[in-house]
Amino acid sequence: MFLSRVEGSTGNPGLACVFNQAMDSFPSTLRITRVLAQAGRVGAFAGQVGYRNLNSTIPFTEAIKKGGLVLLVALSLCAVVASPGAVQGEGTRPAGGAADHDARQDGLAGDKAGEILARVNGEPVMRTELRRLLADPQVRRQLLQELDVDTPDSTALRQVAVLKLIHRRLFLQEAGRQKLAVTRQALDQNISALRSRFADLESFGIWMQERGLDDRLLFGSIRDDMLVTRVMAALVAGVEVAGQQVQDYYVSHEQDLTIGEEVRLRIIVVASNAAARDILTALRAGGNFSRLARKHSLGLRAAQGGDTGWVNTATLTPPLERVVDRLQPGEASNPLHKDAGEFLVVALEGRRPARVKNLDEARPEIERRLLAAMRQETIQAWLREQAQNSTIEIFPQTNDSFPGAHMTRSDHGGT
Repeated sequence: MFLSRVEGSTGNPGLACVFNQAMDSFPSTLRITRVLAQAGRVGAFAGQVGYRNLNSTIPFTEAIKKGGLVLLVALSLCAVVASPGAVQGEGTRPAGGAADHDARQDGLAGDKAGEILARVNGEPVMRTELRRLLADPQVRRQLLQELDVDTPDSTALRQVAVLKLIHRRLFLQEAGRQKLAVTRQALDQNISALRSRFADLESFGIWMQERGLDDRLLFGSIRDDMLVTRVMAALVAGVEVAGQQVQDYYVSHEQDLTIGEEVRLRIIVVASNAAARDILTALRAGGNFSRLARKHSLGLRAAQGGDTGWVNTATLTPPLERVVDRLQPGEASNPLHKDAGEFLVVALEGRRPARVKNLDEARPEIERRLLAAMRQETIQAWLREQAQNSTIEIFPQTNDSFPGAHMTRSDHGGT
């Protein structure tokens, strides 16, 4: 990066941050995330304006004028490439590139320093990968769920994380064998989806910093995630649930397949407590709830006479559930203050007690449960087979406690 002086529209000198291809051919959206976040108030201003105008990772030049100063952000970068030479053919990237290549290079450089955590068929898994994995709050929550504990000891958590990294390497090696590639367009879409989760560049940069990510690592990680997803999708593509399996599951889990208590309500939404009182007065005088709802309600279901249909009481908000619990069929509640400017008049049409679902009602839920379990087992079986036919070595440090350290052709079938 270098700075050059330009003249603003009023003749006052300004600064232009010019970024060129010397910046390792990284995508502009990610590079601007990291560089402008560190450029102080001027860079932050440019980043915020530039961020709102980024719809794709394409080279762009954005001029920002304010008080006679011009800040020109020019990025002459290739669109959506994870590292120099990443583009192959018509915008594709073969498996075994960005993150795998970086890991191999890091492994060669860090071997003597003890930075290699494991090797999978000769490819290193670095300790930095483990640190980044454990630094991600979402990943930690997933690992805790798999351990089925709230606060596991650090050794157990690290063991599960190491197996995750080994499995990830096996998936990526399979992607390489299948010659899977990530297109620039697909990668661009994933980067845009990630970027859209953040309000501005500053929050994006903080998120990256908390996880120990820079541009290269983030792009490589997203790309590898896409490859892993494609391999897993191919593995489970033929998995289907048979009709007999659904019936057998229903017989053995019938008591778990229930529908909770349901109620049918009519609700009128008005803007004030006085308006709600007027509705109650009209009802007590013999007014028809449905007609009053169509005429006065501000709710989304006014045209249906305020009818909610049958709803599970577990889905009601606590205040509404308490009101409904006190009602008998045919009764209407006193005004319920929901939000600022919203008051509800609730009438109970009827109740249905909790019951066991019949087979047709339970079928979609049973199929979802069985399909998820069958897909998981298919993937785990594949991982066990791969691990048995692979050379996997783990190199714990003195304070690590990994079972089967220095294992060769060992079974890492756990998740």
